[in-house]
Amino acid sequence: VELVDRFQDPVTAVSFLNLVAWGLVLSSAYLSALELADRALDLCTDYRVDLALPWVKGTRAMALGGLREYDGAFAEVAEGRLLAERFSDLNGIQNAHALQVRLLIQQGRSLEASALEMPSMKLALPFMKGELFASRALALAACGRFEESRLAQARALDASRGVETKV
Repeated sequence: VELVDRFQDPVTAVSFLNLVAWGLVLSSAYLSALELADRALDLCTDYRVDLALPWVKGTRAMALGGLREYDGAFAEVAEGRLLAERFSDLNGIQNAHALQVRLLIQQGRSLEASALEMPSMKLALPFMKGELFASRALALAACGRFEESRLAQARALDASRGVETKV
């Protein structure tokens, strides 16, 4: 991370910082994740790496959610979704939905999470289909709708071979 300032390509630097920040979110190091995501956001702004903004916003949202700063987290998801829509980034739109579902579950709002309409999966990449179905399966299980949850989980496993859908 210390060498990021030496990267010649801002897109590479943003991608690297966001991926490390996401890894920190997954390891519950939320403050460190937020710091790196903020650095990535600054680079996006300084160098107009606009297409990365929805993804950096998503990382910031989950870091804020981990810190229980839910208003900020939902604001980041909403901004990320709007940016993804502006850029016609279908995966970014779908990612924002999955993150919103997870944040709602985290708050104990599983019924609301399970009631959200799934975004279009037309042209969705396999890993994103897996993410969407796995997030839905978790919301359904948290509501006690176990049979529907199992069906959604089976669809997640069919859609993606990624480790994320298996855990």
